Amino acid sequence: MAAAFKPRLSTPATGVVITGAASGFGYAAAQALAAVGRPVALWDSDAARVAAAAEAIHATFGVPAIGLALNLCRPHAIVAAAEQTRTALPGIGAIVHAEGVVDHGALEGADLESWTLGINTNLRPLLVLAQVFLNDLGQQSGSAIVAFSALGCAPGGGGNPIYSAAAGGVPSLVRALAHHLKRDGIRVNAVAARQDPTTAAGMEEAACVVRFLLSYEARGINAQECVVGG
Repeated sequence: MAAAFKPRLSTPATGVVITGAASGFGYAAAQALAAVGRPVALWDSDAARVAAAAEAIHATFGVPAIGLALNLCRPHAIVAAAEQTRTALPGIGAIVHAEGVVDHGALEGADLESWTLGINTNLRPLLVLAQVFLNDLGQQSGSAIVAFSALGCAPGGGGNPIYSAAAGGVPSLVRALAHHLKRDGIRVNAVAARQDPTTAAGMEEAACVVRFLLSYEARGINAQECVVGG
């Protein structure tokens, strides 16, 4: 019985792919995971910042860490980055989708370009990532996916229709993926971080929840949206 309560926050020890990892919630999640020994692949659109972030994590925590620059709006770029990641970090067992854009325009300012950018950055990559890494995750015990559903934003997006649609679609997609991937032993959950994303405390709290959801300790949690910060 006592063995059942042994801390398992650092297991599984498989590699983790994190999008939007050069800053904000993504970088905080990468640090939290590296702190318990998990190798991390940082993906971001900013080449200089993601390279520096990966170097900093490796220097601080001593775990394998790589930084790759790509445009998540392009599915073929995700496929190419996945190949690079597999070469550098064999044994990918988790994904964190933290990349996101917020268009601050109201209904009157919404256009097709902004809509496409919002959906193709915040929502569609989650589906593509699950497809591209399906075999990788299925080969590892305890694999899991976590996606951010509302980056520092209350439900309704403050009257922002594009962000509301993109972020609001994440929990529904998470539940669909969780139902489908359960047969492969892969859990899928969402984190809604309502804290001010500009504060270190808010990002750290969300990152710790992500780390928990990817660990063996959360093995009984699936298809859920965890709200951080009330």
